[in-house]
Amino acid sequence: MVRVTDEDCAMMRSPKTRYVREQVRAWGLLVMALALIAGLGGFLSHHSYFREDTRQREQLLTQASMLSQAVNIRRIKTLKGDSGDLESLDYQRLKEQLGLARSANTQCRFLYLLGKRGDEVFFLVDSEPAGSKDYSPPGQIFTEVPDATRGAFETMKGIVVGPVRDRWGTWMSAAVPIIDTESGKVAALFGMDCDAHDWRLRLAGHTLPSVLISGLLATIVIAFFVQSRGSLEALRRIAASYEAVRESEAKVSSVLRAAPVGIAVAEKDMFADVNDALCDITGYAREEVLGLPVCSIYASEEDRIRAEEEVARQTAEKGTGTVETLWRRKDGAIIDIILSSTPLDRNKPEGGHTFTAMDVTERKRVQVALQRQVASLANPMDDAGPVRFAELFAVEDIQRIQDVFSDATGVASIITDPDGTPITRPSNFCRLCIDVIRKTEKGLANCFRSDAVIGRRNSEGPIVQPCLSGGLWDAGASITVGGRHVANWLIGQVRNEAQNDEWMLRYAEEIGADREEFRRALAEVPIMSQEKFTKVADALFLFANELSLKAYQNLQQARFIAERKRTEKEREKLEAQLRQAQKMEAVGQLAGGIAHDFNNLLQVILGQLEITLGHDGLDARTRERLASASEAAGRAAELTRQLLAFGRRQIIQPVNIDLNALIQGLLSMVRRCIGEHIELHFLPDKQIRTVHVDRSQIEQVVMNLCVNARDAMPSGGTLTIRTENATLDAGFCEEHPWAMEGQYVLLIVSDTGHGMDEETRAQMFEPFFTTKDLGHGTGLGLATVYGIVKQHNGLIQVSSAPREGTSLKIYIPCAERTVNGAIPHETPSAAVGGQETILVAEDEDIVRKLVTHILESAGYTVLAASDGEEAVRLFNEHDGRIDLALFDVIMPRLGGRDAMERIRAQHPGARFLFSSGYSEHAIDTNFVIQEGLRLISKPYSKTDLLRAIRKELDARAVS
Repeated sequence: MVRVTDEDCAMMRSPKTRYVREQVRAWGLLVMALALIAGLGGFLSHHSYFREDTRQREQLLTQASMLSQAVNIRRIKTLKGDSGDLESLDYQRLKEQLGLARSANTQCRFLYLLGKRGDEVFFLVDSEPAGSKDYSPPGQIFTEVPDATRGAFETMKGIVVGPVRDRWGTWMSAAVPIIDTESGKVAALFGMDCDAHDWRLRLAGHTLPSVLISGLLATIVIAFFVQSRGSLEALRRIAASYEAVRESEAKVSSVLRAAPVGIAVAEKDMFADVNDALCDITGYAREEVLGLPVCSIYASEEDRIRAEEEVARQTAEKGTGTVETLWRRKDGAIIDIILSSTPLDRNKPEGGHTFTAMDVTERKRVQVALQRQVASLANPMDDAGPVRFAELFAVEDIQRIQDVFSDATGVASIITDPDGTPITRPSNFCRLCIDVIRKTEKGLANCFRSDAVIGRRNSEGPIVQPCLSGGLWDAGASITVGGRHVANWLIGQVRNEAQNDEWMLRYAEEIGADREEFRRALAEVPIMSQEKFTKVADALFLFANELSLKAYQNLQQARFIAERKRTEKEREKLEAQLRQAQKMEAVGQLAGGIAHDFNNLLQVILGQLEITLGHDGLDARTRERLASASEAAGRAAELTRQLLAFGRRQIIQPVNIDLNALIQGLLSMVRRCIGEHIELHFLPDKQIRTVHVDRSQIEQVVMNLCVNARDAMPSGGTLTIRTENATLDAGFCEEHPWAMEGQYVLLIVSDTGHGMDEETRAQMFEPFFTTKDLGHGTGLGLATVYGIVKQHNGLIQVSSAPREGTSLKIYIPCAERTVNGAIPHETPSAAVGGQETILVAEDEDIVRKLVTHILESAGYTVLAASDGEEAVRLFNEHDGRIDLALFDVIMPRLGGRDAMERIRAQHPGARFLFSSGYSEHAIDTNFVIQEGLRLISKPYSKTDLLRAIRKELDARAVS
């Protein structure tokens, strides 16, 4: 047996031992709270992930089914599934159709048709060009086909499988059987593959709100913990993290030096430090850059002044500046740069700054070229501007086709503009033309004139005639698009025995060419019969017609791309609005649910603290500590109430009111709040309609907006509050998708403050988002406004711009009834106990025990139930002996309201009092207390509970 001495007991009671025990207990509670938050966040993330996965699979299968319906089954039935299909017109049409569908769907990578012969699955047609490395010719066996896809031939049902990995990558694949209605069998399987990596990214994006909210809640819990530990603990943490900060700085320095973007530090307008990427961009060695004036790398003094002024303007507004400018490399080359600069110290911008630089010269060149080409192609054919051949084709691709044609036929070839100006380089030109005749001024002019004549438009066939310059045989065909002549394809520079050499030699003297050199070059010209040359010219005519058709298709495709881009921009705008609404709704639901759970915890904390503070014999130091803890828990309760308001989970008690009268009663408080340096104007509409709202919550909306306006005008300004009637019709709702038709009362709060940019406006209603300095505001003011307005089925419209002030319009739906009149203010009743019997129904064990203790201490007899069904059973067992039922609104098995309805069906005179921390799982999100029912919101104090109980019991005695 181990004996514990008095010395051991004294050591256990020492301050150090107590401190360690307190630390262990505190850290344990923190770990439990964080584990609860992490578990909740993980559950919500997991739920969001799989729900979005299911939705995307259904969407992919729907897209594949719609595309499969457009496939002509007659063409499929003509395919044999071997290389012989390559010559089939039906195969070519199906391949072209799959290619167009693939280009129109940005998320799709492969489209294909599969056939089955025995146990082997093979490709019939795919969407890849024949030259692609991923191209699958007809008849190629699909050895890696998933079993589920193979089974679709038998089940005749569409399926989605994935992620599936094969030689081409990792995919999400949809397979839809195409049924032959005549035979009732599967004619082919329509396949559609999407990149699994992009798929996973979209799924991960839907878990982000849950992760962010969990992080925010964890931050709040940690903040409370840190505050309770005191400054000594904070100093210890700072000291412990000092070395980690130094190590982090070293790592950051290493990363910056290896970054692919140019990074530099400038002090006193001189380079103090640069990374390797900046040296590569400027062409200077690191030793050359250090100490070099920053102004020396700009292309001109004007570029430097413009860039510095723009960066200074942006830095003054948001702390950093980004501008596009021109730099001069060491070798003298001018390059396009995107420059971002941030001061080392915002309070002392002259002390130096860091900046990043990105060379976008090549990207900008390509962008400009593409924009010009698409803009030209998108013009309709009846525009006055010309359509150029070079804008319809990649000239280098046409050059290769021309070279191959020339080598195969043995003739010279070139493509020119209609006026004879060359577009491509000459192919197989003979020395007589290129080195002799075209070297003379007159000969070159004659060649251009001949090219224009031979290449003139002729829909009947090629033009074949002797060259108007050298007399050799030439031929030409025109290339047109939409009836417009855009180019000539010319061939020739061949001779036959019928040509007169003497005449051609006299032509040499006429153009000023050397006669002997002309003779030698003429002897090198290839000889071809006129019959063969005519056949080559006929082939040229077919090629030219194919190019004309391709040019028209390119033009139509460009128009389609331009229209699709316009449509996509509209769709992206609407999708952005939808995503913002969904994000706010998801955050609101999560905030409301978590606030409900926190309210139950805070109910126990505040209740136990109040009971403990009511005990006599507490020393002053202990009482002070308990009071401080109670105050902190009270602040936490206020935060949860704001989260409930944002999430539209606050229980409201609306009445009909005159909005003008409500605001008039608040003006004196608003004036005291905003200060004398701000002018206040109230402009009411005299004929204002009635609204049906919760008075206290609308007062909170007005005060929050006024406080926000005050903070936007630190140097003074004007705050204007205006009311007016508004009717939103179908035209307004069409221009503003967030609006709904109807009659509204419009509340407008405007200020002349610094205003907001687009990025700030997009986040202004999100919880915990704030532009104020640390320690000034929680970021829940406008989030609370948003939640209250939405809970009243209202609308919010924001107009703001930097340095132009802000105007918020609140649209509140009109009431169908007239104003009730002034709302009487009730005098609080006394918080006393009694001898009555009270039935308490509460599913949270710790809350139920606390309430039971408070009521029994006040003299009441308490019957406790853990859910609604047990409460109904206890009430029936004690028929006539229960004076009041205190029910939580949300309980398992049977909720508070349902339990009340069952009891009142047998006991119409039963009295009830509800309590709730509220959550998103309630029967009605906008739960409004019915006439005659009362509710006490968690967390409530002992005094509030006893007062509410006594009031209900006394009301029963009077009735």
